[in-house]
Amino acid sequence: MTIALPLHRRKPQPQGPVLSLVPEPSPVPASEFPSLLLVVDFRTAEGHEWSAVGGGESVAEAVEVARRSLPAGHEWQLARWNQLYGD
Repeated sequence: MTIALPLHRRKPQPQGPVLSLVPEPSPVPASEFPSLLLVVDFRTAEGHEWSAVGGGESVAEAVEVARRSLPAGHEWQLARWNQLYGD
């Protein structure tokens, strides 16, 4: 099982009301959850940046899963990654 969640960086917005959504519990049993979760940062030569969460059984698999959420039309390069979960 693989997971990819896009995290787009945005400019700070003026403070206003905050809406908080609480997700439903995952129907995926913990034994089937990826053994490694990474937050992966990508950038383009034009200065665009994008962060995404990817999961998998290896760093390479988790980075590839995160790469799937990148917006089309740019040549994205891996900038860095940080481990969120796993050994």
